Amino acid sequence: MKRIQYKCEVRNRAWQAEIKIFTDVYPIEAVITGRGYAFHIIYGKHANGYYLVIPEMYIGCEMAYYKDVFWNKCSLERTELSPYEIETLVQGIKQLEIEED
Repeated sequence: MKRIQYKCEVRNRAWQAEIKIFTDVYPIEAVITGRGYAFHIIYGKHANGYYLVIPEMYIGCEMAYYKDVFWNKCSLERTELSPYEIETLVQGIKQLEIEED
């Protein structure tokens, strides 16, 4: 298991977060924690792009390449998640180092 710590910031409020990566090939399974939140995520790839699933929250949505923070943030804004939760997630997903075929 790989652990990466990173910093998030929304509206001049900053916090530390961490991603624990369980797999390094698609679909990626990880736990992202920060600011009191904990998300068990599955980030995968399909024929037309990428997706994110957060099973415990019944969330599943289209995503972009893991480093595309702008698009991924826009996609997650369609959910019920707060801006702090979204920032924690997109910055955590950005930490993934995935080898593309």
